[in-house]
Amino acid sequence: MVGTAEEKLGVLEKGISDNVEPRSLSRLMDDVELGSDPDRSQVVRYLLVQAAIHNRLGSGESALASLLEARHLAADDRLAPFRPAISRLFATVYSWRGRGEMAAFELLRAMAEASGDGGETAKNFAEGGRLNKELGRFDAAVLQFDAALKSDQLAETERARAMLGKMQMLGALSRHAECLALGEEAGPLIAVENDRLRLLHGLEVSRAAAALGEFDRARRVLEDSKRFLPEETSSWSWIDWTEAGIDIEIRSQTAADEEKLQSIIERFNEDGLPIREASARLLLADAARRNGNLERAMEEASIALRIATAQRNGSLTERARGAMLSCDKARNSSQAETPGSPIVPERYLLCEVLGRGGYGVVRRAYDLETGAERAIKMVDFLSISDVEKRQMTVRDAQAEVEAARRVRHPGLVVIHNAFVEDSVVVIVQDLVRGKNLGLLMNEVLGRVAVLDLFTRIAHALAALHGAGIVHRDLKPENIIINERGRPVIIDFGLAAYEHGSSFEGRARGTHLYIAPEVIGGRSDAADPKQDIYSFGVMLAQFLTIRPLGIFSWLHPDPVARLTRRMTATDPARRPYSMHAVAAILDRELRAAST
Repeated sequence: MVGTAEEKLGVLEKGISDNVEPRSLSRLMDDVELGSDPDRSQVVRYLLVQAAIHNRLGSGESALASLLEARHLAADDRLAPFRPAISRLFATVYSWRGRGEMAAFELLRAMAEASGDGGETAKNFAEGGRLNKELGRFDAAVLQFDAALKSDQLAETERARAMLGKMQMLGALSRHAECLALGEEAGPLIAVENDRLRLLHGLEVSRAAAALGEFDRARRVLEDSKRFLPEETSSWSWIDWTEAGIDIEIRSQTAADEEKLQSIIERFNEDGLPIREASARLLLADAARRNGNLERAMEEASIALRIATAQRNGSLTERARGAMLSCDKARNSSQAETPGSPIVPERYLLCEVLGRGGYGVVRRAYDLETGAERAIKMVDFLSISDVEKRQMTVRDAQAEVEAARRVRHPGLVVIHNAFVEDSVVVIVQDLVRGKNLGLLMNEVLGRVAVLDLFTRIAHALAALHGAGIVHRDLKPENIIINERGRPVIIDFGLAAYEHGSSFEGRARGTHLYIAPEVIGGRSDAADPKQDIYSFGVMLAQFLTIRPLGIFSWLHPDPVARLTRRMTATDPARRPYSMHAVAAILDRELRAAST
């Protein structure tokens, strides 16, 4: 680009105002040379341009770094006129990334810095409308856009942007007729603006028309808007146009392209735009539901809910919950047997059965408060006629609740809620995805991998014992290797207080892993050394060391000696605590890793 630094900055500033594709602006920015002793106002302008371009390219941290430098320079009173623009751009960067509190603070700062300047104040009102849009406060956004539009000092481009922002909010509030009316009013003003604004105007008109059932008009306006698209198909304009087209397809009951939406979601995720990602996921959930893919629809809606709650976006949160309920209703109507349960609160949407055993069943579920997946264990104990068995089951469930309340560790499943209702104990816990430890027995694992795995399990058990809880049903099936490759101990259904009588003389658990004193009825009390025995048997299986027998003394390996001690018939000969076991395994893991 030929010209002085001043001329180049002017071109870049106009390009930003005209919403020129940021990659092309980035290439132009590389041509700007401010010289060895530039004017400080030029440096601030350059930093503002740089921040705006980086923000639009998805590099929020780089944008913030440029703005911090600009703010430092603008501390000079001679550069005070730049302060409102710096604060507004800070607010934009923060709001795009869901950091609403920081964005609101910066906008208040811009208001204070613009005191007495009507044009700057009007810009701040418009930016406030955009901030409230990102926060899901659509009514407040309309009011702020109205305040900006009342000013006679708002530049034409800013006025066009404010009218477009209000159109978007009216659409979000389902005030589609008003949106179309405002679109007619804004049309002549936006017609003389840049291609980006004309495109967005067309997209809002097409969406509003589709919402009112005017599908032919919606498609016609959408197709006409295509002439405002840039050549680069990876640009935001193309993404917005594609997303609007899918929205119209869904509203008109036409099968939507789920994979196109998935690629858009990935782009939003990569660029750190959580609100747009959540909105696109809800669109995908709607498309998947209409296409009959109910599981995908529920999954996308739940992810959207997790994002919305994390961003504290009330409007998006309610939309996501509504989408999940719609999926649940559609799923239930397609099944002969409704998966719901009168025992489980309406907060949880029950899905398939994950497992059954004894008197209990475990089902996957979604939490409507947070969108998280949960595993819900339900144990029916009043159906047990034998009083002793019933008491045992109740005690087991109560112990599980107590274990969850008293200890937290990354290697122990998190239990969020538990209650007794109509003869059923209901326990709500994290859903740990992965395969159980037993399935790894068929795989070839090196010594380091085995030691790493069991060292983590040992530390988790040590935390459990430290809270006075004994698991007493430790076995490979009750240890899940999660998606990060970390072991998580589940099913505290047989946990009991240390030194508390819990089994009334019965040997509970899986026979291979039960300590001899429990099998022989010599101990009713829960003792951490019973878990140490079970742990030792599992470790021996993985290291192919015989835990018992006359040949165990032939193994000089420290881990073999530890295993032999852990599986000793006499509890007094076992290590005194899991902390001691974990310390030995830590040492051996370090030695094996060098």
